Amino acid sequence: LVVVVSAGNNGPGAGTINKPADDPFVLTVGAVRDNTTPGRGDDTVASFSGTGPTAANGLAKPDIAAPGGSVVSSRVPGSYVDSAFPSARVGTAYFKGSGTSFAAAVASASAALVLDRTPALTPDQVKARLVDTAAAGPVTDRSKVGAGWLDAYAATMSDSTRAANQGLVPSTGAGSLQLSRGSLADNIQTGTVVNALQQELNPGYPSEQRAVGGEKD
Repeated sequence: LVVVVSAGNNGPGAGTINKPADDPFVLTVGAVRDNTTPGRGDDTVASFSGTGPTAANGLAKPDIAAPGGSVVSSRVPGSYVDSAFPSARVGTAYFKGSGTSFAAAVASASAALVLDRTPALTPDQVKARLVDTAAAGPVTDRSKVGAGWLDAYAATMSDSTRAANQGLVPSTGAGSLQLSRGSLADNIQTGTVVNALQQELNPGYPSEQRAVGGEKD
């Protein structure tokens, strides 16, 4: 199973990689804006994209970056976000949003393409292909874009058998569950909504913001 995780939307400050994106084994994906042009020359790192290193242990993350700004995706008519932000609709069937979750989805689809062409690859080999074939972009700060811009075609056509994560020791699972908990923070294209549900279910839980498919800026 290839595990692809969004870097989180708490950037741009250092040490803002969300859990579980700070796990060294997963493929952590930051978000960039392609500004609706085919070339990378005018791309920028999304201001909300989580930035490394990881707060807990200083690991270099994210691993790569992928489009995550103003991405057009399927619309869910009548949903909260659809009703609250009608300006984000694109026609009648699509909706525009931003967030590292979008970037992770793009990277996940790319991983699927890699496995479709070479199904015998291990998860670590898939991660290595995606990272090793990442393309250079206008931003080179590895704490924001990792190895660079995702290149789905190059990763899919690669014949490399190198495996990522060599030398890493898997967790024993004996650590603190509380310390492994993440935060509820996605973002909406045009604003944020308060996550009242978590507080309703757990009155002692601190107030946090939850978002669906967009950004803070």
